[in-house]
Amino acid sequence: MNNIVLMQSLAEQAAMVAQEAMTATNTLNTYKTALQDLTALPGSVMQNMLSPFQNELATYHKVSSAVEGVRSSSMASNKLFETRYADMMTMRDKGYDPKYYLSREAELASRNADAKKRVDDEMAVLQQNEERLRHLQETAKQVPQINSTVGGLQTLAALSAQGAAETAELNKAIRQQMAEKAIADSSAAQVTERIEKQRAADLAADMERFKDVSKMPTKTYDYDLKYRTFSK
Repeated sequence: MNNIVLMQSLAEQAAMVAQEAMTATNTLNTYKTALQDLTALPGSVMQNMLSPFQNELATYHKVSSAVEGVRSSSMASNKLFETRYADMMTMRDKGYDPKYYLSREAELASRNADAKKRVDDEMAVLQQNEERLRHLQETAKQVPQINSTVGGLQTLAALSAQGAAETAELNKAIRQQMAEKAIADSSAAQVTERIEKQRAADLAADMERFKDVSKMPTKTYDYDLKYRTFSK
């Protein structure tokens, strides 16, 4: 399952589970309201009767919050993947593989502030999605008692596990490309710095030699320029 299909499935499953959780919550609230209308009951009795409903409502609220987080982050990731997928397909049609595409994006990000911000924002989207997917997994483990009323929760948890793993892998690949580019730029900068330092040292040495030459004493010669006659 590619990332686009997976995120679409997650968003759709999350929407279904959210609806199931909302239905269950509404039912519980109806029961709770009906009990509260029994005003003739002593307060302690009423509290004991309402307590289970309040606990269940808290559980459903927790699940609903986790599910809604997955739904929104999966939709954001899906939008990201659709955009990037179109770009990657264009590159593939030109004969380039996905690794080159990531390398190219890292190159652009290293030279252009807008491209760097775009990559940073996308990595933040992926990171948030991974965190929410893992949170939903943990939440599903903590509330096994509601599986009968929210039947799609376990399916969503399974999809979340897969989505979290693939999202983490993609984020890792992007980070690796960015790191490799940074290392390459750093190495190039170090080489340039060494060359410049050597040039500066050579220039300084040449200047010192010039100073030494300029300080050497000059020897003068006196020439007798009088006319002389020569006899045979």
